[in-house]
Amino acid sequence: MSPFVSLITASLAMAASGSGQSWEKVRAKDGVAVWTRPSPGSDLVEMRAETVLPTSAPAVWAVLSEPHRFDSFMPYTLQTRLLERHESGLVVYIVTDPPVVSRRDVTVSYTKRVDESRGLYRLEFREANGKAPRLPDGVVRMTRMRGQWMVKAIDAKRCRVRYQVHAEPGGLVPAFLANAQASGALTDVLVRLRARVVARDGKQPG
Repeated sequence: MSPFVSLITASLAMAASGSGQSWEKVRAKDGVAVWTRPSPGSDLVEMRAETVLPTSAPAVWAVLSEPHRFDSFMPYTLQTRLLERHESGLVVYIVTDPPVVSRRDVTVSYTKRVDESRGLYRLEFREANGKAPRLPDGVVRMTRMRGQWMVKAIDAKRCRVRYQVHAEPGGLVPAFLANAQASGALTDVLVRLRARVVARDGKQPG
């Protein structure tokens, strides 16, 4: 078993043990698979999406390592603004306009972890609303945004991408509505990431 597989297996085993729940596959569309599992203390599920992209891991990481530019592919995202950089990452302010409900904002701290020798790239994130600017009128602040992106090289021209997240939207959004929207949104995130990476990589000189 490769070191990467060992790492992921151990991480998932610890996470499953901590939650007491296993992942359930709920969707497979456009080359993207989505799983969910209950999150302790929350009515909203934790979600995970995976796909294989037809481009190199470094090309994908070039996009994911700039979360202050995620408005280029993240659905419903109106604004991503860099607030500060820290030793291993950065803090970004985000405003979204999801369907049906009011606009949301959240400030997120991202931490980058890279092991180029194994072709493994990880971007961990969690809410950092203590660094947030003033709440705009008509916007609801999200209370939780935690998870990670992981990219693992398969070969020189392909990589596997995983996006895992648990979010609390704040306000009075019914759990069934938030969960239903999130499943489709995660598929859209990876489909749009694929298009963004391929377009960007295609513009780079060979």
